[in-house]
Amino acid sequence: MRSISTMRDMTQNTGGTGQEIRPNKIQTRPPPNSGVGLATLRKDGFVSIEAGSKGGTMTTRLFIFLGDSLELNADASAGSITVTALGADGGPISRFSPDSSTAITTDDVHHVLRWRDHKDLHQLQGRAIRLKFHITNAKLYSLTPRTRHTHYVPSYD
Repeated sequence: MRSISTMRDMTQNTGGTGQEIRPNKIQTRPPPNSGVGLATLRKDGFVSIEAGSKGGTMTTRLFIFLGDSLELNADASAGSITVTALGADGGPISRFSPDSSTAITTDDVHHVLRWRDHKDLHQLQGRAIRLKFHITNAKLYSLTPRTRHTHYVPSYD
């Protein structure tokens, strides 16, 4: 007779990808008409915002953007996600429109949002913004601001 696995047998096993959490081992007693399965969870992927083939949008609350890049956890392998940066007044910020946004069309936990003619998003640092996501046949799991570069900010002393 085999033992049932316990919580101490459950650990994060990412296989180097950082993309899922998996139990180390599952052992069960074989009762009649039963089976053994493996449960995996996407990293930061417990809940998603989804849109089908008709598409949809989702707009964040107003927040102060600190960082120079935005990282998305999203699955757009069957569709796309583009983003518009909106100012505090709700209007689009020049050169941060969905037309200049590089579309996300793959499945990854570390997509970096990009707009044409911008190597990063330091132009948005310290600004109150909203982000409007245009989603078609895709799932958006999470959004994380990141700082990837050091930028010089002049002093007014």
